[in-house]
Amino acid sequence: MEKISIKSILTPIGTINIFILYSSIIFIQLKTDSEIYIKKYLDKWIGDYYIDEADNENKVLNQAYKQLDEYFNNKRTVFELDIKPFGTEFQKRVWDSVYKIKYGQTASYKEITLNAGYLNAYRAAGAAIGANPIPIIIPCHRIIGSDGSLTGFRGGLDTKRKLLKLEGLL
Repeated sequence: MEKISIKSILTPIGTINIFILYSSIIFIQLKTDSEIYIKKYLDKWIGDYYIDEADNENKVLNQAYKQLDEYFNNKRTVFELDIKPFGTEFQKRVWDSVYKIKYGQTASYKEITLNAGYLNAYRAAGAAIGANPIPIIIPCHRIIGSDGSLTGFRGGLDTKRKLLKLEGLL
């Protein structure tokens, strides 16, 4: 049975929960994520697990807390954290493409799809982006429509606006 450590962090976009397996971040829960959504993800990719509140000595969680705090206080533009998103190979390629979007920049679904090595898989890439298990660190909030419009975000459009405003994009 795998132990998943969790820590709650109060941020300007609400409380988020960081899930750690071994020494990697595997999931960030936003305020809009239901327990059922999280359970389905963990059941699919981890299988037999239990969740335990992290102790104050957990270096990975303390590092994640510090870096997220710096990000929300405009003192960090790049995360240096060990992440391990579970997904299909297609999803991982899309998330890798999203991960490369620099702070203060945006990209369209079309750009992400092409950068991931696919020509016409825009809808599938959009679904993969929507299933991103590690938002903020894998910055899916930086994805916009080809016409520059704000599009969906797992945390809601209000949260997306707050994150883009924090980065000086709105």
